[in-house]
Amino acid sequence: MSVSRELPGQPADVFDLVADVRHHSRWIPLTWGSFPVEPSGRPLPDGPLPSGARFTMYSHPGIVDRMEVVGLERPAGDALSGTERHRLVLRKAGPLLEGTAGIDVEPVDHATSLVTWWEEVYLAGPLPARLTSPLLGVPLGLMLRLALHRVSRELDAA
Repeated sequence: MSVSRELPGQPADVFDLVADVRHHSRWIPLTWGSFPVEPSGRPLPDGPLPSGARFTMYSHPGIVDRMEVVGLERPAGDALSGTERHRLVLRKAGPLLEGTAGIDVEPVDHATSLVTWWEEVYLAGPLPARLTSPLLGVPLGLMLRLALHRVSRELDAA
């Protein structure tokens, strides 16, 4: 399942915003997170968490979603081309959801980026993924549409 939306801004800037999972509680209702920090105890710098970083998102009513950054790709140059893609890939590690999720950001033109937020997830447990993944499609699709709508509104107000 994936949802795409054009957002104002250069791909690198838009990616730094939407792929920084510490911002997701602003856009996803009833959700907050617990994130890694530097050894000194200070927060990690703004932007996407580094590969290997583990974090947990919590949502009401009592949903725990453990994740790990397993992929973080940025284009080598900053030249505008149709193949320039920024990508964040997360592994969902239970206890309720398993699978992968991610965010891709590509240029549309000099002032607009296409954001695609995708989820290939299923319920952890005894039932096969082919049965539980479709059950999650509608609620995840609604959540992703709402999140990207809120990101868009935030960028428009800036």
